Amino acid sequence: DDLRILMGSDRYKLNRRKHEFDRVTRIGIGPSDFKYEDVIIFHEEAIDWDSWESDAVKMCDLAYKNCEVGNGKSGTLSQAAIKIKEYVQSTANKLQRKHSQEIELDDFRFRFDSLVDDNNGACVQGFWRKSPFPKRNYETLSSYVICDGLDDNDICSAKHELVTTMDDRFVGIPYNFSDVGLSESWMKVVGGTVNYKETSEVAAAINSDGGVIKAQVMNTIDRLLIEVQDKCMTEFGVLKQKELKVGNYEKSSCCSELVDTPDVTEQPVWGIDCFVRKNIMEMLCRDCFGTVAPVFLKKWLLPAINACPTDYAHDIKCAARILQGLPPKKDNTNTAGPQEFTLLGEAFSKKVKRGPKWLSEAGSLLEKTAEALGFSAFRVHPKGHGAIVVREEGIRANNLVTFYTGEVYPAWRWVEKLDAIEQTQKMV
Repeated sequence: DDLRILMGSDRYKLNRRKHEFDRVTRIGIGPSDFKYEDVIIFHEEAIDWDSWESDAVKMCDLAYKNCEVGNGKSGTLSQAAIKIKEYVQSTANKLQRKHSQEIELDDFRFRFDSLVDDNNGACVQGFWRKSPFPKRNYETLSSYVICDGLDDNDICSAKHELVTTMDDRFVGIPYNFSDVGLSESWMKVVGGTVNYKETSEVAAAINSDGGVIKAQVMNTIDRLLIEVQDKCMTEFGVLKQKELKVGNYEKSSCCSELVDTPDVTEQPVWGIDCFVRKNIMEMLCRDCFGTVAPVFLKKWLLPAINACPTDYAHDIKCAARILQGLPPKKDNTNTAGPQEFTLLGEAFSKKVKRGPKWLSEAGSLLEKTAEALGFSAFRVHPKGHGAIVVREEGIRANNLVTFYTGEVYPAWRWVEKLDAIEQTQKMV
């Protein structure tokens, strides 16, 4: 009876509009002029289950105190009060979860249902592949090898090409050479200072699309690029460093760390198309995350997708849960551990803990929106296999990743191979 009286007095009425306004204000990255009236919500009121459960438990505790005889033993009034209290708590929790989920789904459909209708971005058509592409088998080379099909003399000649007395350094075109002066007369022709009719006509045709300017800019960029390469590889001693340690994602066993913790690993990689990207950006902008939407997408969401186990990396809700610091699968109530992730996930989960305050809220928004709109609005697609950095601090500037090794071809043999490829392509 007391609960009925309290319910009639609107004690258990929850103002969800105020709750949403407080959420946006707490995050602190929304529009500066955001007002209470700007809140878009479908169900403005709901039941305050926390207050209802608190009052019901207090009543049960009071009933237990008034009938302490029996100390909770079987068949006593105190035991009946304990059972009623446990039943009230269990029922309240179940109803709260169901009621909150239904209201949230209605709200998110009301706010974001038009995302798909208003989106004209390109998307992957046809069958949605939810499993990674098979790994391509290839031979790992630890040093240069001589190509097949050579006689002993050619093999010796090819090996001799690898012998050098020079120190390990970058050898390129001398970047202090500039041919800008060589083209000065050509520039004068374009400028009209030289009156050669045919030459001027050709120059004018080239200059009409910025050909001369483009050539000069590209020449400058090439020289600067070579200068940077020389400085990094020679002056900073990059080539004298050790290569990064490479691991295999398949070796990550349950609850056991690798003996040799890798810096880089090869694993299946996943991505999203333009259609999904636009849905996510628009979703964030319609909420309060418009200013951080590009950062969330590039720096956090894409790594989170590739941190998911391959069995359910296609489900964007798993990535959203990782961004909240939760296990990828919703039915797993344990704390996310190494067995839940790829090697990237082990490092990325630590990075999430140090992430910005708004990250968890943005992940929660994405999870609930994907739940409301369904898979079709947020499909994740496999892209093949790729190299992923798993070192927590990343790869610093001027650090050696790996040496380029491969097959050694004599010049004439390489030309023969190119000709053979060209002829084969023509026949096909």
